[in-house]
Amino acid sequence: NMAKICLRTVLHNKTEEKFFNSEVNAILDKNRIKYIDKDVTVILELEENTLNIIRRSNEYDILLPLKKGKKTIGNYHINGLGTLDLEVETTKLEIGDTTLDVHYKMIVDKESVSEFEFLLEYI
Repeated sequence: NMAKICLRTVLHNKTEEKFFNSEVNAILDKNRIKYIDKDVTVILELEENTLNIIRRSNEYDILLPLKKGKKTIGNYHINGLGTLDLEVETTKLEIGDTTLDVHYKMIVDKESVSEFEFLLEYI
């Protein structure tokens, strides 16, 4: 039931006004999308009103559970440093058949706030 798909992604760090664009090949398996962006493995798990974003590299492992209009608790593990508290506030979560549009704030250790917009589309 797995399918190979091509994705275009845009991650906009609104806090630092930085854009990260990529076009990647991905594997779609039921409600799970997996791809590698540079040296980061990204897994997107889609449920009805929830999106889990998992990002893994040699340096860190992040779990962002996104639920529209809710604050959730994620996980940010940095190799050699340990795990930081991570709170996620999702302001927009739109899951289409071939698109994904999510806006969220990430609060690390109750202090550092970063705001992101993440867009994904099948191409």
